[in-house]
Amino acid sequence: MTAVFMGSMDRLGVEASLVDRRFSADLGQVGHASFGKLVRAIGLFSRLRQAAKVKRPDYGVVFVTNRPGSFLVDCAVVAILRMYRVPIIHYVHTTGFSKLASRGHAWKQLVRAVLSSADTVVTLGPSLADDIAQWVKPAQMCFIQNIPHMAPSSISPANQGGPIIFLSNLIREKGADTFVQAASILAAKVDHQFVIAGGEPDDEFSKELRALVDALSLGSRVRFLGHLDSNSKWQLLRDCAMLVFPSRYPFEAQPLTLVEARHVGVPTVATDVGGIRDLVDESGWLTLDPIGTSESIAQAVLAKLSESPPRYRTGDNGRQWTSVYDQAWLSVLTNEPGDGSKCRSDHQVAGRTTCTERVKDVDEDQRGGKL
Repeated sequence: MTAVFMGSMDRLGVEASLVDRRFSADLGQVGHASFGKLVRAIGLFSRLRQAAKVKRPDYGVVFVTNRPGSFLVDCAVVAILRMYRVPIIHYVHTTGFSKLASRGHAWKQLVRAVLSSADTVVTLGPSLADDIAQWVKPAQMCFIQNIPHMAPSSISPANQGGPIIFLSNLIREKGADTFVQAASILAAKVDHQFVIAGGEPDDEFSKELRALVDALSLGSRVRFLGHLDSNSKWQLLRDCAMLVFPSRYPFEAQPLTLVEARHVGVPTVATDVGGIRDLVDESGWLTLDPIGTSESIAQAVLAKLSESPPRYRTGDNGRQWTSVYDQAWLSVLTNEPGDGSKCRSDHQVAGRTTCTERVKDVDEDQRGGKL
């Protein structure tokens, strides 16, 4: 999301300074405190203070997160920006703030203080907005859906006989085990192969998945591709018959895998968790399964295979989304309501500096490595 946002600022002619942070290099480090993280946090505060003091930005766009440790860093980031009177735009790309506030009175006050500190709050969609509605006024909120980064400009014809795929890092909450169990139901009913692609940061879970494949006698039908580089990932999306995304992570926003599948127009079945429902549109590319069991996923896949075209027309292969994304951010920065949203700011863009701070540890769809 950071790369997509910075690309948009470049296209809009906005001078953007990125004050970056990545505390966790892999899944094993996420959610665990360490001395190294403390040192990096102090360095982040120093760099942000210098950027705010020297560059005097017109905006501070803060990618807020719901992890307790990272959220405490958010509190300090907001304090620094307010100290230098930098107007704040919060970019909310996850749910879970209500749950964070439920940890106790002090946490509720901190969540309120951070979210109410912004002139404008940009969320990916209505589901994320519902999570923070008690602290953010409707007039301050805007919706800007995520778009893919470095997407191909043209899409090759679909392979109707291609595999049914799971594309995400192999971590329990993403539901690769549910995919395998659904594949065991589907194997007797369809001729498709099943492909599991993505990094394997959790060795124990990877072993369990392979053991499950063997136990269900799916060795000849299921392939593990492991980590894919960008070109291989897009090729897989072009060649597949369908994507299945059975995540059970309650704070899903708009997973990169689904955003990329929409770009290609891949028929997709996903569980109805978090903000995934905000990606549903009139093209019909995405079917939501509200149950999330292997049986319900298999039924949804069969239904979609019987009714779906090989590819859906989803926004002229995504080219229009880049323009919509750019114009939405321009509306935020120039105080012009866009797409029904009212965004408030007293500053004009005109090539001015935007000070950006990234506070997400590791993208939920890329934890443990790239796809």
